[in-house]
Amino acid sequence: MNNMIRYLLFVAVFTCHLVLSPAQVGPAAGELRLSLLENDFLVGLARVNMFQVRLGMVASERRGVSSEITEFGRRMVEAHSKLQEDLKKIAEKYKVFLPNRIDPYHKEEIERLTLMPPGEFDRKYREMMIRQHGRDIAVLNRISEKGKIPEIRQFARDILPRAKEMLEKARSIEI
Repeated sequence: MNNMIRYLLFVAVFTCHLVLSPAQVGPAAGELRLSLLENDFLVGLARVNMFQVRLGMVASERRGVSSEITEFGRRMVEAHSKLQEDLKKIAEKYKVFLPNRIDPYHKEEIERLTLMPPGEFDRKYREMMIRQHGRDIAVLNRISEKGKIPEIRQFARDILPRAKEMLEKARSIEI
Protein backbone atom coordinates (compact mmCIF):
# COMPACT_ATOMS: atom_id res chain seq x y z
CA MET A 1 0.00 0.00 0.00
CA ASN A 2 2.83 2.40 0.87
CA ASN A 3 4.37 1.89 -2.59
CA MET A 4 1.01 2.61 -4.22
CA ILE A 5 0.74 5.92 -2.35
CA ARG A 6 4.27 6.86 -3.42
CA TYR A 7 3.46 5.99 -7.00
CA LEU A 8 0.27 8.06 -6.99
CA LEU A 9 2.10 10.96 -5.39
CA PHE A 10 4.80 10.73 -8.06
CA VAL A 11 2.19 10.70 -10.83
CA ALA A 12 0.39 13.69 -9.29
CA VAL A 13 3.60 15.72 -8.94
CA PHE A 14 4.76 14.81 -12.44
CA THR A 15 1.36 15.70 -13.91
CA CYS A 16 1.36 19.05 -12.08
CA HIS A 17 4.82 19.76 -13.44
CA LEU A 18 3.62 19.12 -16.98
CA VAL A 19 0.49 21.16 -16.51
CA LEU A 20 2.17 24.12 -14.80
CA SER A 21 5.45 24.13 -16.72
CA PRO A 22 6.09 27.30 -18.77
CA ALA A 23 6.77 25.03 -21.73
CA GLN A 24 3.17 23.86 -21.57
CA VAL A 25 1.49 27.26 -21.64
CA GLY A 26 -0.92 27.15 -24.53
CA PRO A 27 0.46 28.92 -27.57
CA ALA A 28 -1.39 31.73 -29.26
CA ALA A 29 -2.58 31.16 -32.79
CA GLY A 30 0.40 30.53 -35.05
CA GLU A 31 2.90 30.12 -32.21
CA LEU A 32 4.86 26.95 -31.62
CA ARG A 33 4.91 25.19 -28.27
CA LEU A 34 8.27 24.62 -26.62
CA SER A 35 9.28 21.12 -25.72
CA LEU A 36 10.65 20.40 -22.25
CA LEU A 37 14.06 19.98 -23.93
CA GLU A 38 13.95 23.53 -25.26
CA ASN A 39 12.54 24.98 -22.07
CA ASP A 40 15.25 23.30 -20.01
CA PHE A 41 17.87 24.48 -22.51
CA LEU A 42 16.83 28.13 -22.13
CA VAL A 43 16.64 27.95 -18.33
CA GLY A 44 19.93 26.06 -18.09
CA LEU A 45 21.64 28.50 -20.41
CA ALA A 46 20.50 31.39 -18.24
CA ARG A 47 22.00 29.69 -15.18
CA VAL A 48 25.29 29.00 -16.93
CA ASN A 49 25.46 32.57 -18.27
CA MET A 50 25.02 34.08 -14.82
CA PHE A 51 27.66 31.71 -13.46
CA GLN A 52 30.11 32.51 -16.28
CA VAL A 53 29.63 36.25 -15.86
CA ARG A 54 30.12 36.18 -12.08
CA LEU A 55 33.11 33.85 -12.23
CA GLY A 56 34.60 35.84 -15.12
CA MET A 57 34.37 38.95 -12.96
CA VAL A 58 36.21 37.17 -10.16
CA ALA A 59 38.91 36.03 -12.60
CA SER A 60 39.35 39.39 -14.28
CA GLU A 61 39.03 41.68 -11.28
CA ARG A 62 40.33 39.85 -8.23
CA ARG A 63 41.76 36.39 -8.41
CA GLY A 64 43.55 35.76 -11.70
CA VAL A 65 47.34 35.90 -11.50
CA SER A 66 47.95 35.00 -15.13
CA SER A 67 47.23 37.75 -17.66
CA GLU A 68 45.69 35.06 -19.86
CA ILE A 69 43.24 34.14 -17.09
CA THR A 70 42.27 37.75 -16.40
CA GLU A 71 41.75 38.35 -20.14
CA PHE A 72 39.76 35.14 -20.51
CA GLY A 73 37.61 36.15 -17.53
CA ARG A 74 36.97 39.54 -19.10
CA ARG A 75 35.94 37.87 -22.36
CA MET A 76 33.59 35.57 -20.45
CA VAL A 77 31.89 38.58 -18.85
CA GLU A 78 31.40 40.29 -22.21
CA ALA A 79 30.32 37.23 -24.17
CA HIS A 80 27.94 35.80 -21.59
CA SER A 81 26.41 39.18 -20.72
CA LYS A 82 25.51 39.68 -24.38
CA LEU A 83 24.31 36.10 -24.67
CA GLN A 84 22.09 36.60 -21.63
CA GLU A 85 20.46 39.64 -23.23
CA ASP A 86 19.78 37.68 -26.44
CA LEU A 87 18.46 34.79 -24.38
CA LYS A 88 16.06 37.05 -22.47
CA LYS A 89 14.48 38.16 -25.77
CA ILE A 90 13.85 34.59 -26.87
CA ALA A 91 12.58 33.55 -23.45
CA GLU A 92 10.20 36.47 -23.37
CA LYS A 93 8.86 35.60 -26.80
CA TYR A 94 8.15 32.02 -25.74
CA LYS A 95 7.01 32.91 -22.22
CA VAL A 96 9.80 31.03 -20.46
CA PHE A 97 10.58 32.25 -16.97
CA LEU A 98 14.34 32.53 -16.55
CA PRO A 99 16.07 32.51 -13.19
CA ASN A 100 17.28 35.93 -12.11
CA ARG A 101 19.95 34.83 -9.65
CA ILE A 102 22.68 32.26 -9.48
CA ASP A 103 21.55 28.87 -8.26
CA PRO A 104 23.03 27.43 -5.04
CA TYR A 105 25.30 24.93 -6.83
CA HIS A 106 26.99 27.60 -8.96
CA LYS A 107 27.12 30.03 -6.05
CA GLU A 108 28.96 27.41 -3.99
CA GLU A 109 31.40 26.81 -6.86
CA ILE A 110 32.18 30.53 -7.06
CA GLU A 111 32.70 30.75 -3.31
CA ARG A 112 34.95 27.69 -3.35
CA LEU A 113 37.09 29.09 -6.16
CA THR A 114 37.22 32.55 -4.60
CA LEU A 115 38.78 31.13 -1.45
CA MET A 116 41.63 29.46 -3.33
CA PRO A 117 45.08 31.00 -3.50
CA PRO A 118 45.41 33.00 -6.76
CA GLY A 119 47.69 30.53 -8.57
CA GLU A 120 45.45 27.62 -7.65
CA PHE A 121 42.44 29.69 -8.75
CA ASP A 122 43.96 30.10 -12.21
CA ARG A 123 44.47 26.37 -12.63
CA LYS A 124 40.99 25.41 -11.35
CA TYR A 125 39.28 28.18 -13.32
CA ARG A 126 40.94 26.98 -16.53
CA GLU A 127 39.91 23.37 -15.83
CA MET A 128 36.36 24.45 -15.04
CA MET A 129 36.09 26.49 -18.25
CA ILE A 130 37.29 23.55 -20.32
CA ARG A 131 34.79 21.23 -18.67
CA GLN A 132 31.90 23.74 -18.84
CA HIS A 133 32.44 24.69 -22.47
CA GLY A 134 32.68 21.01 -23.40
CA ARG A 135 29.28 20.44 -21.78
CA ASP A 136 27.89 23.55 -23.43
CA ILE A 137 28.96 22.32 -26.86
CA ALA A 138 27.25 18.96 -26.30
CA VAL A 139 24.00 20.68 -25.29
CA LEU A 140 24.16 23.16 -28.17
CA ASN A 141 24.69 20.33 -30.65
CA ARG A 142 21.71 18.46 -29.24
CA ILE A 143 19.40 21.48 -29.38
CA SER A 144 20.56 22.49 -32.87
CA GLU A 145 19.75 18.98 -34.10
CA LYS A 146 16.68 17.99 -32.04
CA GLY A 147 14.94 21.22 -31.11
CA LYS A 148 11.41 21.63 -32.46
CA ILE A 149 11.44 25.42 -32.78
CA PRO A 150 13.52 26.65 -35.74
CA GLU A 151 14.42 29.93 -33.99
CA ILE A 152 15.80 28.10 -30.96
CA ARG A 153 17.66 25.59 -33.13
CA GLN A 154 19.24 28.52 -34.96
CA PHE A 155 20.02 30.29 -31.70
CA ALA A 156 21.94 27.18 -30.57
CA ARG A 157 23.73 26.99 -33.94
CA ASP A 158 24.71 30.65 -33.66
CA ILE A 159 26.21 30.13 -30.18
CA LEU A 160 28.08 26.96 -31.09
CA PRO A 161 31.09 28.50 -32.91
CA ARG A 162 31.70 30.93 -30.04
CA ALA A 163 31.53 28.10 -27.48
CA LYS A 164 34.03 26.08 -29.52
CA GLU A 165 36.30 29.10 -29.78
CA MET A 166 36.18 29.62 -26.02
CA LEU A 167 36.89 25.95 -25.38
CA GLU A 168 40.00 26.14 -27.56
CA LYS A 169 41.07 29.38 -25.91
CA ALA A 170 40.69 27.83 -22.44
CA ARG A 171 42.71 24.81 -23.56
CA SER A 172 45.49 27.04 -24.89
CA ILE A 173 45.97 28.94 -21.63
CA GLU A 174 49.27 27.99 -20.07
CA ILE A 175 49.40 28.01 -16.31
